Amino acid sequence: MKMKTYYPTHACLKDMKNRNLTSRWMATHYLHKFVTDPNYSITSLKKDVHRDFVVDVSLGKCSKARQIALEVVNGNHKDQYSRIYDYLNELRVTNKGTTTVCCLDSRLFQRMYVCLDALKKGFKSGCRNIICLDGCFLKGYYGGHLLVAVGIDANDCIYPLSFVVVESENYASWSWHLYTNFKNNAGFKGKSLKDALWRAARATNIRDFEDAMDKINELSHEAYQWLRGKDPAQWFKSHFSTYAKCDMLLNNLCESFNKYILEARDKPILTMVETIRTKLMQRLVVKSSAADRYIGPLCPKIQKKLDKIIVDASKCWPSHAGGHKYQIACGPEDQHVIDLQLHTCSCRKWDLTGIPCMHAMSTMMLIGERLEIYVDQCYLKTTQQNIYSHFISPIKGAKQWAKDQTMEPILPPELRRPPGRPYKNRRKEADEVSAAANPNKIRRASSKINCQKYGKPGHNKRTCKGEVSGNKKSGQNKAPKISKLPVKRAGAKQSGVTKSNANGSSSTQAQQPPTTLRWMIDGSNQVITSQQSSVTGVNSLAPKPVGRVCGGKQVQSRYMDKGKRMMTATEISQDKR
Repeated sequence: MKMKTYYPTHACLKDMKNRNLTSRWMATHYLHKFVTDPNYSITSLKKDVHRDFVVDVSLGKCSKARQIALEVVNGNHKDQYSRIYDYLNELRVTNKGTTTVCCLDSRLFQRMYVCLDALKKGFKSGCRNIICLDGCFLKGYYGGHLLVAVGIDANDCIYPLSFVVVESENYASWSWHLYTNFKNNAGFKGKSLKDALWRAARATNIRDFEDAMDKINELSHEAYQWLRGKDPAQWFKSHFSTYAKCDMLLNNLCESFNKYILEARDKPILTMVETIRTKLMQRLVVKSSAADRYIGPLCPKIQKKLDKIIVDASKCWPSHAGGHKYQIACGPEDQHVIDLQLHTCSCRKWDLTGIPCMHAMSTMMLIGERLEIYVDQCYLKTTQQNIYSHFISPIKGAKQWAKDQTMEPILPPELRRPPGRPYKNRRKEADEVSAAANPNKIRRASSKINCQKYGKPGHNKRTCKGEVSGNKKSGQNKAPKISKLPVKRAGAKQSGVTKSNANGSSSTQAQQPPTTLRWMIDGSNQVITSQQSSVTGVNSLAPKPVGRVCGGKQVQSRYMDKGKRMMTATEISQDKR
């Protein structure tokens, strides 16, 4: 190349656009940032590109670069389904006794269940005989839900037992949530009913439960009958079994586990499962080391509960009744019976939890007994050590997995994504309080709205996403269309269709014009058509106001002066006089 002219001084400005700076190049250049922080935002990427290269890139290009980089870091959503058999086989080889199940529908993925052997052995070693079930939605490309089974260890902390990836939650599996059904399905709302319901649920003996139910009957007899039709052993403590040593009413343990694995819920399926397995592997090691450092025979959270019960025990006056039985007085008409040998109290709190209640605590303080003798073995330090004495074995990377040649590769499930941007956060109820929300501000608790297009509750016509999840069009909710054309002037010629009668004469049948809303001078509304106006003699010489409906509201009407011109405001006021 030969240079002909050289300009040492330039007056042109620097161009902020560069076509060579593509999204794929950005993903490669800033890949290390996505490896360090998978939540690296597109706004931060845009600022870094401008700072490093003085080039202005769009947020759309940054979003595409982020998608390419995360696919390199986490893997491809579609390709990982073809290696599910290889991953499950690696789990069973490295962790003997692990249970894995994969359900298909003609090679299409449906469900995948994983229960690691170390978690099964730990649960049998000392966890209480109760399992909490819950689910959370996945934020990946193909969606789905993650269902988890969680137990309780000796320190009242979560102990994950197993998890399963499914295409969607089943109604029959989660229909036991009492208060949600009580409020939404049955329609019993209000703070008074809510407080009365929880008072009945928290009652530990039959007498307190019946008193709470009588209060509900006073507030709403329909709600009382609805609750009486439910199985009492599933929702109130007074009918709970004492075998599980647990009096929980809420499912907060599973909610804690869902938050614990939050970072894995938007990843491809195998990356997500491997992230959960790695976090559980690390958790067992941390909990085992913490259990060895416990001071005293009881777990720390249990000791804190006992310290609080000791303070409340000062309100009770125990009396020895002979043998191992004591009578505890706590005030007028408030008296209980304690049996130290059977570890029971007439209030049933000791029976349900295995932790002495304040009535039993007052008796132990009277006779000077050690507290840990009367605490159930499921809360001891040694039990916690036995639970976390089993560990999850590590596995090799995907490049070293043995390929299963006997099975055809699994295909991803059918993509069921409605139009529009997918939701990332759970839609909360009106009475739920967010941590970031203003505690002094009351959220709007409006009545249910129905979509005018499909008649389904929970959204309106503007936010409707089409025929998804069984939505069907509802003609009843569709509002009639109102013509936006002005009413024809009185005496105007009507277009029609000529028909011949049986006697040979012809008649003209006028076409039905669209319905029009006419605003009358006295302030009333009248719905007429052009055909009606000619029959009823509306074609008078007086000026006629014309109006129409726009967006459900009456807009300002104007007078038409016998086809000549629009009348001014002065003429309109004079005409009204």
